[in-house]
Amino acid sequence: MKKFIIVILIILSFIAFSQDDLKKAPSFRLENTDGLYTELDSLITKGPVLVNFWASWCKPCKEELPEFDKLAKEFSENGLRVVLITIDKPAAVQKAKNFLKTKGIGLELLKDC
Repeated sequence: MKKFIIVILIILSFIAFSQDDLKKAPSFRLENTDGLYTELDSLITKGPVLVNFWASWCKPCKEELPEFDKLAKEFSENGLRVVLITIDKPAAVQKAKNFLKTKGIGLELLKDC
């Protein structure tokens, strides 16, 4: 019975949101590694945006970054922007930036710290 109630609550929570609510990501404003700010709303007006949260200490995160870079290059003509958001501590942001540089990954890096 408890599982049934949980399933019903999950279904009701999906019904409570309209399609527009589910499609729109909340806006954010984050600083990049050059000290400039990027806002999600300004990126979305230019086309689709893929946002990836990662950390320099996360092995699976680092393994997937070259694929995101390929996607960005392949679909940039269609307006796709891939934005990386590092969840590293402030002291490790330079490590994340250096990792991207050594791997030849040219995606925009924002700091969530």
